[in-house]
Amino acid sequence: MKADVLIRGGTVVTGQGTQDVDVVVSGGKVRAWVLPDGTEDVHADEVIDASGKYILPGVVDPHVHFNEPGKDEREDFASGSRAAAAGGVTTVVEMPNSLPPCHSREILERRIELAEEKMMVDFAFYGAAGGSNLDSIGGLADGGVIGYKTFLTKPTPERAAEFEGLNADGPGELWDVFRAVSETGLISAVHAESSPMIRRFQDRLVAEGRGDFMAYAESRPEIVELEATASVLELARSSGCRVQLCHVSSPRAVELASLYKEEGVPITVESCPHYLTFDEGALAEVGPYAKIAPPLRSATHVQRLWDLLLAGEIDILGSDHAPYLLEEKEAGLENIFRAASGVACIELILPLMLTHVGEGRLGLEDLALLMAENPARILGLYPRKGSLSPGFDADLVIVDMDAEMEVNSQEMHTNGRAAARLFDGMQLRGLPVLTMVRGRTVMANGEVTGQRGWGAYQRPE
Repeated sequence: MKADVLIRGGTVVTGQGTQDVDVVVSGGKVRAWVLPDGTEDVHADEVIDASGKYILPGVVDPHVHFNEPGKDEREDFASGSRAAAAGGVTTVVEMPNSLPPCHSREILERRIELAEEKMMVDFAFYGAAGGSNLDSIGGLADGGVIGYKTFLTKPTPERAAEFEGLNADGPGELWDVFRAVSETGLISAVHAESSPMIRRFQDRLVAEGRGDFMAYAESRPEIVELEATASVLELARSSGCRVQLCHVSSPRAVELASLYKEEGVPITVESCPHYLTFDEGALAEVGPYAKIAPPLRSATHVQRLWDLLLAGEIDILGSDHAPYLLEEKEAGLENIFRAASGVACIELILPLMLTHVGEGRLGLEDLALLMAENPARILGLYPRKGSLSPGFDADLVIVDMDAEMEVNSQEMHTNGRAAARLFDGMQLRGLPVLTMVRGRTVMANGEVTGQRGWGAYQRPE
């Protein structure tokens, strides 16, 4: 057997279990699994020694925010995909809130051109779906978007241009969005927080002179997420739209979604590694660097979220990678409400979760499901992505469960490293040591080796 690459000595991980087999790669695809004593018949141009390590399907990150072209100082396609490769992420799905937002087919086509020039990992795009651009939804589907994103929260005035075509102002507009998206057969991803409730709580706190770190959490208590989630779920049932709840931090929201799933409503739930790793104490400690929407919850909420994850009630994990400039975060040091909301983390989500594996909280098979197979299935990328079975793209990450690092945000690959201080000093155990995209190594031993332009646009099946 002639092959481009032979990966020897590792343990292949799938959502169904592990196997000690060698992996044969040809033409950018996984060609075969071969028992270790059968590889003498394989003649490969390159042999990779994975002895003592695990080979996982590359992470399919369903929720990233890069910012090219309008805000590429935060993150451009080159820097974002470099960070992805460093962290074992082989496919990224970018959200549409940028400048300009991806609310028309023309904007989508320009974004594809820019990404094809610069990305070193594979990529897909969400389109914007709001009450103001219902007529563009069909054209975005024709252009190959993987799904749509809708915000129920309103942006601050200075960021309104980044959210054009993305907002649903109330349940009536969201109903119209769901009906339009349902006609495409694609998924509608929703940021479910109640804008009127946030405004009411925040206005009250500001009137009291509050701008301290914990005031942010108090302005977005769990009921803010629950009220919006309940409305989204009922509208999903009535409209027939496939809906994904984004970055869920509330265990009760997961429980509500599970009730609708049992009734056959096509709901999927995404959460994020930071909601499983940090509690609101991090907000109290580092303030704007831990400001995320929805906010970090109590330690009790974190534990309950873990219970639901292990029970299979959370479908996927995404990074919600949202880099900002240092000054955009430091604006919140004196008044938390002035800080931008989000954290740069795409290169750390796999090491964070591998650390949890090493602590016995979940298994590698769980990660293969939550971070590769399930996202690929839900978003229509399966059977190209999400598995290492023969015939799939050779997107993989080799991990060393004994490798350790102390996080120093200044050494991260993202443009947003200066503001990624939430993670500083963390001790992580279990690291990606090689990332491969369609048969080509893009990171090895911590050094990103991928070439700009290698990433390919991925349309849903």
